[in-house]
Amino acid sequence: GDIPESVFAMFQMTFAIITPALIVGAFAERIKFSAVLIFSSIWLLLVYIPITHWVWGGGWLGEMGLLDFAGGTVVHVTAGVG
Repeated sequence: GDIPESVFAMFQMTFAIITPALIVGAFAERIKFSAVLIFSSIWLLLVYIPITHWVWGGGWLGEMGLLDFAGGTVVHVTAGVG
């Protein structure tokens, strides 16, 4: 059985939330919270979304045979880029 698309989207968003949290730990309490939100939003659009497409959206990494069931590749690669 297929899962509902809304459940899959929430599953994907957990990784989109966790990954900037890893990055923010490097500069926690050094910048304003509004700057963290701006950084996280821009980072999500410029870094996270393209790489998730490479892995899960039929992109070149997925076509090479990369299997990432739990999101570890996406989270760790994008946290390193951030």
